[in-house]
Amino acid sequence: MTAKLFRFAAGALCAPLLLTACTSVFGDVKETWQYATAPKVDAELSPERIANLPYTGIYVRRGDLPRAFVVLGFIDGEVPAERWQWVTANREVLETQNGRVVRTFDIAPELTGVSNLSEDPLWCLQQQMQQQRSTASCQQPWLHQIDMRDDDARYTLQLTSTFRQGEAESIELPTRFAQTVRWVEHVEVVSARRGMPREYINEYWLEDDGHIVKSIQHFVPGQAPIEWLEVKWIGRDDA
Repeated sequence: MTAKLFRFAAGALCAPLLLTACTSVFGDVKETWQYATAPKVDAELSPERIANLPYTGIYVRRGDLPRAFVVLGFIDGEVPAERWQWVTANREVLETQNGRVVRTFDIAPELTGVSNLSEDPLWCLQQQMQQQRSTASCQQPWLHQIDMRDDDARYTLQLTSTFRQGEAESIELPTRFAQTVRWVEHVEVVSARRGMPREYINEYWLEDDGHIVKSIQHFVPGQAPIEWLEVKWIGRDDA
C-alpha cells in the first residue's frame, strides 16, 4: 500500500442526502487536515472540538505513520450489508461493513472484494452481544475469499478465520473510557502467494452491546495493519 493513503486528510466525499453541509464539512476540517499531514505529527482534536463535530469521525493509523482524523463520507445499503465509506481529502476510500475493511479505492494494492460476509463472525459477535446471548456460535471457522488488484495483476486469496475471546479491557477514547472485550481473529492464508505470511491476527475491541470502538486489522496479508479508534459516533455519543 502506498504511504499517501494514511497521511490522511479529515475531508470526506459528500453525499447530499446524508451530509447536507458539504462545504461546511470541508471547511471545518481543513485545519485538521493540514495538521494531520505534517511530518511525524499525530492528529489530536480537543474535547471541545470533538463535541462540536456534526459527523462521525475516527482516528486512523497505518503502521508507523502519523495518526490522522477521518470522517464518515456516506453509508450505502441496509443492515446487515451496510457499507460505510471513509474518505480522505485525496478521495482515497476505505469501505467497511460491520467494522471490517471490505474494499479500498485508489490504493495500491487495492482490496476489491470479500466473499461470504453474511457469515462473518464479526457481525455474529455484534448481534449476539447486542442481544445478550452466547457468542459460542460465532467462534466457528469462517471460510472466505478476498480479491485484490496490484497494478494490472488481479488475484484471489482463500482465507480461514477463527475468533477467540480475549481479556476485558478499558479503552481510552478521546472523550471517555470504554469497557470492552478484546476479540482476536486468527487468519490462515490457505492460498498464499510467494512472500506472503501464512497467518496473522486482527483484533477488535467491542463494548457490551457489540459496538466496536477500536480495531487493528490487516486488510490484505503482508501489509502493515490499519488501526482505528473511535473519536465521535453520531447517534451514539450524542444519544
